[in-house]
Amino acid sequence: MDSNVIDLPLCAIRTWTLCGTPEYLAPEVIQSKGHGRAVDWWALGILVFEMLAGDLIKKFLNGADDVKKHRWFKVVDWEAVPLRKMKPPIVPKVSHEGDTSNFDVYPEDDWKKDPAVPQKDLEIFKNF
Repeated sequence: MDSNVIDLPLCAIRTWTLCGTPEYLAPEVIQSKGHGRAVDWWALGILVFEMLAGDLIKKFLNGADDVKKHRWFKVVDWEAVPLRKMKPPIVPKVSHEGDTSNFDVYPEDDWKKDPAVPQKDLEIFKNF
């Protein structure tokens, strides 16, 4: 059986999505100027570095304690959290279960469409 391994530009060439683990985000992702596939190499480099340096393992071993001990959370009564006895600093107004009014709007008109796959590249799928 013959098979071809192909990599056509079937995914986005440029995107503006900001998501992921903050420590692994490339500068162009954070700047929201649009980014390509190079950001994946950035993230891989960070991951490999942390695996070699041991920082990632340290984070796994300490669990949530590192977060709880951070000075930003020193006013949090961590025993009250699971008991739901803490008053939240912000309570968003929600009118119904599917209410998304508290989230930013990203109009579909702002997105740029990827170019169509050239006919010569589609030829390899002719008998697929």
